[in-house]
Amino acid sequence: MFYKKVFSFFVFPFCLTVLQQPLSATVSIENKEDKNSILVLDNISASDKPVNFRTAKMLEENYKNKGNTFGLNKLKVSGSGQFSSDSLQWIIKNTIGNVKNNFIVVDLREESHGFVNGTPISWLPSQNKALNIKSFPQDEELKIKELSEKKQVKIPTATSFKENGFEESEEVELDIKNTISEETLLKNNNISYQRFKVTDRSIPTDEEIEKFVSFVKNLNDDTWVHFHCHAGKGRATSFLVMYDMLKNSNKVAFEDIINRQAATNSSNNLLTHIKQDKSEIIEKRAKFLKSFYLYTKALDNNYKGKWREWVLNSIN
Repeated sequence: MFYKKVFSFFVFPFCLTVLQQPLSATVSIENKEDKNSILVLDNISASDKPVNFRTAKMLEENYKNKGNTFGLNKLKVSGSGQFSSDSLQWIIKNTIGNVKNNFIVVDLREESHGFVNGTPISWLPSQNKALNIKSFPQDEELKIKELSEKKQVKIPTATSFKENGFEESEEVELDIKNTISEETLLKNNNISYQRFKVTDRSIPTDEEIEKFVSFVKNLNDDTWVHFHCHAGKGRATSFLVMYDMLKNSNKVAFEDIINRQAATNSSNNLLTHIKQDKSEIIEKRAKFLKSFYLYTKALDNNYKGKWREWVLNSIN
């Protein structure tokens, strides 16, 4: 016997309906159309503050009695998990105020994502499989367009999908009023957008690393950069660490950079084996970041080559 339970959330400009049903019940049609990815709701928060938000200033304050904080006071950076349209405004207000022309959002998500009525939604890979980045960004544009043609969807939250699979008994029902990509949302707010495609629970490709190094090199000194991924942990922290290394590796030890970037949240420590099933990616990230740290020191010593060249030379 099916039954409904309705909750009203005042955070978003629409009403969310939670549909409770047996685990064996048929899932939403919308989620059966693509066997490679599942449409999910990214977050339902009682606050405009995005999950895992931090700034360099916050990191400095939390690390000042624990280790080397050199250079943090000069870093105009912040990081978080995926934001909503409302929390985007919160980020701006709590970083640079209203000076949007010097603000860049760096999207680190490879997986397709967008917004329904201002709330973030994602197509997460089924069974945590890596997505085919060759289909990006056409795949994302198509998914958002198809979603805009629907009147309503019933989808799980990202948390319930990751923990229990998309046949979780609670699904959120959304009346679709508007859909939009992250890039368009930012452009509509006169905010610059940069995307580096990184697979969840992985490290960036050589191509994305070289693009990032060039991106940082060409930034104006007064530009604020906000990094985000899905949860604001692995990918966002990795790029905050890389940014810190590019700016401060000549004065700060590798371990200090890693530790201070986790000063506001210990789960952001990229070298800590928090869960056994994540040990492989943690070891892979650690190896990559140690190499990248040495590369940034080489750059500081006037090395002119690119990342891939340096890696090949260091192996040989």
